[in-house]
Amino acid sequence: MKINDIIGRKIIDKNANDIGKISELLLNTETFEITSFIASIGNPLSKKYYSIKTADINALGDYIQLKIDKNDLEESKDTKINTPDECKVNELIGKTVLDKSGVTIGKISDIEFEEYNITTLQISTSSIIKKELDTITKEDISGIGDYIILKKTFKSVEE
Repeated sequence: MKINDIIGRKIIDKNANDIGKISELLLNTETFEITSFIASIGNPLSKKYYSIKTADINALGDYIQLKIDKNDLEESKDTKINTPDECKVNELIGKTVLDKSGVTIGKISDIEFEEYNITTLQISTSSIIKKELDTITKEDISGIGDYIILKKTFKSVEE
């Protein structure tokens, strides 16, 4: 499943009541595991955010179905949605990817995951980089900060 496909999906509780929408996902940058889904509830003037742990999710489909009800969610209201080893997935989208030698490879365009584990990061590349580099995995990444640095060096395609 792709991150861009899941952001904005509606969330329903175990009693089939509408909760809100997915606004963000939190990613552990060490394990590349999705740790929480952030739900936005309410209108733009009084929007609240709640953290939903992956253990509380029953199914990911056209709707995000929870194992808990709306009252349980309100009890788990979370004001701090970021820890040092976590990052917001939306902050990775658009981040510049550099190879080991500091050459720009492209930008993250989407992220794919299975069973709450990130499998690949899709890169939109410039035309001077080899076309086969369109995805990377966590094994390819040396570091994540303001940029994503890869463990490899890539050569430009000469015209």
